[in-house]
Amino acid sequence: MNVFTLQDFIRNGYVILKPDFPDELHQIIHRKTQLAVKNGNPGNKIFEQIPELHKIFDHVEIRQTLSQIVGDNYIMHPHRHCHVNPPNSNGQELHQDGTPRQFSGWNHPWRRHHHLRLAMAFYYPHDVSETMGGTSIIPSSQYYNNRHSKDDRVEFKIVGSPGTIAIVHYDIWHRATINSTNSPRYMMKFLFQRCTEPSLKKINDSQKPPLFDRSVDEYHWHWFHRRQKNFCNETNLSLNHSTKSLIEKLSEDSRSIVQTKSIYHLAQIGGEAVGQLMDALQNGHSEIHRLNIATALSSIGQSSVSGLEDVVRFSGDWWLRATAIDTLGDIGELENDSILLLVESLSDDSAWVRRNAAYALGTVAPKDSEALPELILSTKDEHSFVRINALKSLIRIYRSTKQSGRDYSEIITAYQDALKDQNNRVVEYARQYLKLIEQQF
Repeated sequence: MNVFTLQDFIRNGYVILKPDFPDELHQIIHRKTQLAVKNGNPGNKIFEQIPELHKIFDHVEIRQTLSQIVGDNYIMHPHRHCHVNPPNSNGQELHQDGTPRQFSGWNHPWRRHHHLRLAMAFYYPHDVSETMGGTSIIPSSQYYNNRHSKDDRVEFKIVGSPGTIAIVHYDIWHRATINSTNSPRYMMKFLFQRCTEPSLKKINDSQKPPLFDRSVDEYHWHWFHRRQKNFCNETNLSLNHSTKSLIEKLSEDSRSIVQTKSIYHLAQIGGEAVGQLMDALQNGHSEIHRLNIATALSSIGQSSVSGLEDVVRFSGDWWLRATAIDTLGDIGELENDSILLLVESLSDDSAWVRRNAAYALGTVAPKDSEALPELILSTKDEHSFVRINALKSLIRIYRSTKQSGRDYSEIITAYQDALKDQNNRVVEYARQYLKLIEQQF
């Protein structure tokens, strides 16, 4: 069992826990899992068939660890799944979760978010040996927006006795490995959503992790303590590369680690790099290259806001508008005018722009009621993925401000209306979020 430290999680992207549950609990969950999957995978409704799973995530060790990773105000995401690795399977390819299917045949920007607002938990209800097809992860790969053919593959296979739990960064690369036994391997996957941004923490230099030797780790240590504004000033890394050469290294022709380091070297340069990054974002690079550029812009933060807003206002390219909106949301702290620009984008002609605006508002608008009426209207958008993101943002806004005394009956009404949606996934999200509100978290 690993002892959790935030600095290890920032660096490695995972922690392994083994809470002190009685063996009987895991045995009950295992038996019920075997029964549940006989008639098809229960998917998001797994709690209804195996309510004992609630005990796992109510454990104080799990709750305390998740609170450090996704904040005290976190919620369990409506999506959860029982992954079955059948006997004598061939395993999977390495992948990141969440890559969407094509919508109507057109491409869409899907940028990974290095800022940790979503985590996953993998739970084994039975013993998983080295040969039983355990889930394998690539430590520290959560900051890789793609995998290069020359990347070193150093996998860590999660194995252990019943009750073993891995909590991982949502974007970590992982796969089910070969199951060479005659027994199926069960793994329960759950997601946990940050609802409020990290709060400013009073820490002194002696609390800074002593082994941080990468700009990546250093940046995220500051972000978790809401000190990222000081990152450029406090980090004394000697950069031997120009902004132009660092931007060139963001191409998929570079190894993933080179891309990632270049992103955070650009973050250290800060506002002086924004002009060249904005030009590169809009001038014909490949999609992976431009998504890495967007990650660098969000890592720089406030100095990027004005240029991104200009893209949203004036670009005729929906891809650029959608990416700029996603990047603004990832920056996380915006002034009211910027928030209103995102609200206006909920009416954009592009469904993907509306989708990204609906999601971004859940991060930047918790204290801003101006977004609520338009987000509620977006729960009736013609595209289901816009409706789902509006539902996600409404629950984050409700969760982060529910102590304010404000009347949020219109949010509850929106969820109730969504229960009649034609899309089953929309209905399921609305149902789960209503349950969260009824339970008062």
